[in-house]
Amino acid sequence: MLRDVLPLLPEVAEQTCLKAHGLDSLATIEVLLRLEDLYAVSIPDQLLTADTFATPVSLWRVLMSVRDGLPAGADLPAQLAAAHADVR
Repeated sequence: MLRDVLPLLPEVAEQTCLKAHGLDSLATIEVLLRLEDLYAVSIPDQLLTADTFATPVSLWRVLMSVRDGLPAGADLPAQLAAAHADVR
């Protein structure tokens, strides 16, 4: 999904800087809308920060916390953090 929005993105790793690979404000909105649609969630405004969209793993953690109904900033189980590969 990220490659659809960022076609020049190299191999995606946990800490790949998305901004360095073309994630600007328009691409951020595109990623947001696609993820909300794909996972049937609505990411709260307070989580729409540069930190959320900094890397694939940070984005995945926020997405999973919203999907699972965890409070913002809650620690996620290790299996969710490891599952970040689904964002690729």
